[in-house]
Amino acid sequence: MTKEFNFTPNGTLLLVSNPTQHTGQMIKEARKKAGLTQKELAEKMGITVSAVTKMETRKVGHSVETLERVAMAIGKQLQINFV
Repeated sequence: MTKEFNFTPNGTLLLVSNPTQHTGQMIKEARKKAGLTQKELAEKMGITVSAVTKMETRKVGHSVETLERVAMAIGKQLQINFV
């Protein structure tokens, strides 16, 4: 399965996971694609830089609420597709 990560034309953050990528990596890619540093994302989400680092490096799942907060912080909407 190939990895898909994109912003759709209507501004939706589209994440389609692959079996080898954890959600933390996807969050990091979304942050970088939005041109934000960890500090900037942390400020927008109202959390610490340490929390962003943990979110990006841990290989555990993240709640939909957390993913929605990330999307909102980078000015996007979250869309999750099961394919």
